[in-house]
Amino acid sequence: MKYESISIKKAVQMIEDKKLLLPHIQRPFVWKNDQVKRFFDSILRDYPFGTLLFWTTKDEIQ
Repeated sequence: MKYESISIKKAVQMIEDKKLLLPHIQRPFVWKNDQVKRFFDSILRDYPFGTLLFWTTKDEIQ
């Protein structure tokens, strides 16, 4: 397993480019854009949060 750190700027860009998506096994996305922005702001302020898990798949995400 490979661990890699990415910046929030890169994560946001990946979301905009549709390269960072919720997998089918997740429940539907319920956060509003403002909530996502506040979450990233909390990360930048070093507030504690749980683990974020990312993985690469060759399968098409629908």
